[in-house]
Amino acid sequence: MSSLREPAREVGVSPAAPSRHFRNKQALLDALALEEFDRLVTVLNTAQDEAGESFAERLTLLTRAYMEFAAARLIEDGQRRGEVREGPVDEIGLPVMAALNGYVTLAAAGGIPADGIERGLENMVVFILRGCAP
Repeated sequence: MSSLREPAREVGVSPAAPSRHFRNKQALLDALALEEFDRLVTVLNTAQDEAGESFAERLTLLTRAYMEFAAARLIEDGQRRGEVREGPVDEIGLPVMAALNGYVTLAAAGGIPADGIERGLENMVVFILRGCAP
């Protein structure tokens, strides 16, 4: 866990480059986590600022912003690993988010029997994986 060689190779810099800024791999990972957390806070604050006054409106926009942020990070990681097709994250993420949003909306409205929600979610994930495949 302490080697910086692997992260350096992944981003295409010399093995010594990260050690100029980070004492070990954990310090690099900590810095990346803090940066991503700051990005998330910005996304959530922006959503909150755009929301209406009601709790329902704020909760809806905050949830949507969080889901979109998480899906974008997940898609980017999948692309790096070669598990998700190449292309703009927002273009790949839109159908993913639409499918998930639709599923959640159906489940919340009672359109999916309670005993079928888990199995339906498994099917939804399979559907999404096929659509994102390279």
